[in-house]
Amino acid sequence: MIRPLTFVATMSLAALLVALMPGAAHPATAIERSAESDALAAKILDDSRSAEERQKMVEESSSGRPEDAARLILSMSNGLPGMPDLKEEYRRIPWIWRIAIAAGKRNQPEELAHILEVSLPQKGEKLRDWQAVVIGGGIINGISLVGGWPSERIGSIVADSPSLRERWEQVQEQAVKMTDDENVFKGTRYDAIRILGVGSWDRRGAQIFRYLLRGVDDELQMGAISALNDIRSPGVGQALLSGISFYSAKNREMAFDALIREDSRILELLFTVEEGRLTADQVGESRIARLKKVANPDLRAKVEKQFGDS
Repeated sequence: MIRPLTFVATMSLAALLVALMPGAAHPATAIERSAESDALAAKILDDSRSAEERQKMVEESSSGRPEDAARLILSMSNGLPGMPDLKEEYRRIPWIWRIAIAAGKRNQPEELAHILEVSLPQKGEKLRDWQAVVIGGGIINGISLVGGWPSERIGSIVADSPSLRERWEQVQEQAVKMTDDENVFKGTRYDAIRILGVGSWDRRGAQIFRYLLRGVDDELQMGAISALNDIRSPGVGQALLSGISFYSAKNREMAFDALIREDSRILELLFTVEEGRLTADQVGESRIARLKKVANPDLRAKVEKQFGDS
């Protein structure tokens, strides 16, 4: 997800405080809003404050208690289901996302479990845009950015909770529809694509691959590259390489980084270089240096043979 979004509306602090008043409807969870989290949410969402001041509050919002981020997300999203349109939701989304991705990067199971509890749609409820942002653009994205595998991490978190596991499986199906829905804002479709990346190659690969094709919007293509990066499968390498000649510069760099994450992908990359369809300069000196340190000795030997003193 590329933030901040430009689709915003204005709202007075007084009106916002009313929306955040205790007692407003929200699905019951193990985590409840507090007067403290409501007050902090109101400050972070106050457009009269500078972005720097609000960002500092975001960075200082976690006191080390695993429930803090979830409680703040509850307060920041409170009242959104009753809003007549998406304007207020998208005004809040960039700040909700900042809380979520910071937690994703911390990658602490108890903290993530609380956020999933308050952000996953309840059984039978629709997937709202802010929820897709928290889950795909925040938690999944954050885990991946620090080198984790979101499917495995979140799978282990929900494994012992039948209710949470059911809602986790439900949101993956909902993301299938949101990804292809052109009425959804592009940045949020990116987040939905990221959710697809916690599925298997057999279940989600074909849909994700469609967003790698020539002519697809760069942001959606970025979502597809990132989603494939999170899937363990021998098919991922060829898929990523399929568009390496026409990806945008930023997306090409992301694809190259994804290609050196797993052994099967590295093999596909080496074959492509050997065939002359890519050069060592395109792969990049820093990536080649990392490739020469792969743990698999047979693969490391192939890397040395291909790149030599590059």
